[in-house]
Amino acid sequence: MKDKKETCTPCEAEFLEETQKLVDEVEGYNKKDHDAKKREVEAAFGKEDKK
Repeated sequence: MKDKKETCTPCEAEFLEETQKLVDEVEGYNKKDHDAKKREVEAAFGKEDKK
């Protein structure tokens, strides 16, 4: 099988960079951080109905 070198567009590179920033930010979360972020999301979008 032949390896082909893949390149990404500037848009893809920017997306990957932004995604990695978010992952790095969230990796350090503890329960307190998670609960605060959950309240922030619920305030912005409303609570999800549980079935």
